[in-house]
Amino acid sequence: MSRLQEAHIKFLERHLADLENGTITLTVHDGYVARIEKQENTLFDEQEKLSEKEIIST
Repeated sequence: MSRLQEAHIKFLERHLADLENGTITLTVHDGYVARIEKQENTLFDEQEKLSEKEIIST
């Protein structure tokens, strides 16, 4: 069983609270949490899609 320390739990709570779309990945080595990665995604619905010209200029 992996050893999730208080610091890991606080990191997860803090980053989950403001994550709207994305993933959080825990990497475990020898039963210990070695890495926590956060990836955020931006999703667009049909009405919010930007034109190619708008994307390039930002």
